[in-house]
Amino acid sequence: MQLQSELELRLGLAVDDDALDRLVTLGDLRRELGMDAAIATPAPDAPDRTGAPETTPVRAEDESRKPGEQDIYPRWPWWWSARLLRVAFLELISQPLVYLLAKPRVERPPNLRPEGPVLLIANHVTAYDVPLILYGLPGPMRRRVAAAMAGNMLRDFRHMRNVGPEGSAFTPFLDLLGPAAWLLITALYNAFPLPRSAGFRQSFQHAGEALDRGYNVVIFPEGHRADTGLQPFRPGIGLLVRESGAPVVPVALLGLSELKQRGKGWFRSGRITVHVGESMRFAQDETPEQITAKLHHAVSNLLEKN
Repeated sequence: MQLQSELELRLGLAVDDDALDRLVTLGDLRRELGMDAAIATPAPDAPDRTGAPETTPVRAEDESRKPGEQDIYPRWPWWWSARLLRVAFLELISQPLVYLLAKPRVERPPNLRPEGPVLLIANHVTAYDVPLILYGLPGPMRRRVAAAMAGNMLRDFRHMRNVGPEGSAFTPFLDLLGPAAWLLITALYNAFPLPRSAGFRQSFQHAGEALDRGYNVVIFPEGHRADTGLQPFRPGIGLLVRESGAPVVPVALLGLSELKQRGKGWFRSGRITVHVGESMRFAQDETPEQITAKLHHAVSNLLEKN
């Protein structure tokens, strides 16, 4: 993400997401940008690599993406009819269920009333983190939320694969329910994909449009569920914060990791806390790395206040 952004900002060169996903080496990047001539003649002191074995660097992939598959960024969840359904679900079903099943304690600033939409960032522990985060927000905020979810998960739902546990006799049946699950998640939580590799620019654009329409956007900067502690944040969150200019509200889900490690259920355990922090703003001259570090520190501090 940072490489693509810097190429555009500093050199005025653009590489689309699909092309960037195919690049592995610096030579690949130069060829994509038409800079072959710059490296056609090796420098006199360049090491001789004749006969050296070729190696393929390890890189993060967005799992389960097959050739030709594209992520979908639907805008129909923004229709008034979908919003009405979502509000009814949140207030009449989701909120009572979270209270009944988890009974989380909520800690948040008494004056948490942002003047505009915000980015909500949180640690990621379970598949139920979004309902817990919404439970901890004031009504006006939770009723206008869009949630960024793993691109590979939403893609698997749509293509009826990897829905059920591997090796289970029920997996083929559960895979058939994938499209229905995608439809419900997208409608009820205003979900959109955030891929790990190709397509993140489109995801950022969708998040920006959601902010422009007044939605608070939930993002898990760790990029995956963590069993223990707070994992490093992906630097893309800093880039999104800087480019959007939106304030950030950190959220910490406390108690889930401990219960998960001990193999204990969290049904009305009384050990779960949704800790919502103060709104944060960042200067335009701060780098994505600086913003990412400050966000990680903010969530870490909330996790320590158990």
